[in-house]
Amino acid sequence: MHILEVIDGLTAGGAEKMVLTLSRLLAERQIPVSVVSFDPDWDTPYAVELRKLGVPVHHLTGKLFNLCRIERLTRLIKESRVEVVHTYLSYANIVGTIASKIAGVPVITSLRSISMEPYHPVRARIETWLMRYASDMVMANGYSVAQAHQVRLGGKKIHVIQNAVSVYPQPSQDERNAIKKELIGDAERPLLMSVGRLSPPKGFDTLLEAFSEVCVRYPQAALALVGDGELHSFLVETIARLNLQNSVFLLGERNDIMRILPAADIYVSSSHWEGMSVAILEAMSAGLPVIATKVGDAQWVLSDQTGLLVAPRISQELSAAVIKLLEDKALRLQYGQMSRKRIETDYNVDNWCRRMLELYAQVTPQLRPTYA
Repeated sequence: MHILEVIDGLTAGGAEKMVLTLSRLLAERQIPVSVVSFDPDWDTPYAVELRKLGVPVHHLTGKLFNLCRIERLTRLIKESRVEVVHTYLSYANIVGTIASKIAGVPVITSLRSISMEPYHPVRARIETWLMRYASDMVMANGYSVAQAHQVRLGGKKIHVIQNAVSVYPQPSQDERNAIKKELIGDAERPLLMSVGRLSPPKGFDTLLEAFSEVCVRYPQAALALVGDGELHSFLVETIARLNLQNSVFLLGERNDIMRILPAADIYVSSSHWEGMSVAILEAMSAGLPVIATKVGDAQWVLSDQTGLLVAPRISQELSAAVIKLLEDKALRLQYGQMSRKRIETDYNVDNWCRRMLELYAQVTPQLRPTYA
């Protein structure tokens, strides 16, 4: 079975990370896989990692309805003898479906967020029509995502396969302290961490307001924000306004998330809206207690044994949850241990890969691959 994954780009993001994860797992199982990106940048970390795995990466640039790009993708599908095309994100859902239909190859389109931001009415209508009537199957990476788009897709079934993450060996306490000192200069300070694009949906403005309240009780607490985006300057101004310059650390984009996450004491997701958060899963995999807003699939992923859920946009609830965990180390450790165990049992990548292959086999039943 030769699988072609088509995505809008290979910059940082949850969908991009899942493309890399699936490609790695398929390569390990010696299942042929290729990736098409509509981003011209050959040097993004994910593109580089894919090539290191030996996965062919094709960059097909151009405007949405560039006929040359559609023709090139169609030819690639035919010449590479692709048996299943899996598309991620809006542009890929549109162009990938058109090219797959011309090539006569089954296509699975996917939904990755509860929101369609940035919203373009014409693009949205075209994508919706193609997913309803041309796509062989639609999958969503979370239950909340499927619910958000079901009306849009009418009676078409949406298959849900929640995201998954790898589980890495836990560092020693000395190693954790060394990483914490590297990040914030002091291994003794309680450290909160949050990972995500610095954009409105992630709610970092609410998180900073909440953290300023936490600092009244715990002035030594530190907060590390990992990511980059259009709100960087605004967040710098907010940090200065709240007088948090010595307590909040903007770490920028990182490609070593799973190395630095275990250095934190608490993971916080302050999203205003969200789908199936890969960042939350990674924090749980790192053995961290998680505080998350009640948006997206957090309500399915977290339990009363792995962390705390709070209302979005309400800084007082968020700060109260942080203070509760800072006051109770035993509870933090209990949540962290149960978080890691939940990833190992319910969100591990091997089971996820098997389910993905089963999904692909539904549109190509004659292939019926042997699942590892």
